[in-house]
Amino acid sequence: MSAHLPAQRGIFTLIKGRRVPNLCLEEQPEAAHFLTRHSLSVRDIPALMRECDRHGHSAATLFPDYEGAARHAEEIFLIHELSASTQPTQ
Repeated sequence: MSAHLPAQRGIFTLIKGRRVPNLCLEEQPEAAHFLTRHSLSVRDIPALMRECDRHGHSAATLFPDYEGAARHAEEIFLIHELSASTQPTQ
């Protein structure tokens, strides 16, 4: 069992007893009933990442270890980089 399961609060839990041929959710037969694909513009990503972080969803909360902390630092850096690169130039 992964040490990350308590932090993920069931976000990545599969139904026990069900045979899953692969872990790619998009390839599951019932995927159309519970998955919806959304495409975002690059300029929308920083706001979405900030909103997820504000609600407690980040690499640091999903993976509460040194690697998760490092990933979260990279996320913060990416938010700032994408915010700067998508700002209109004057």
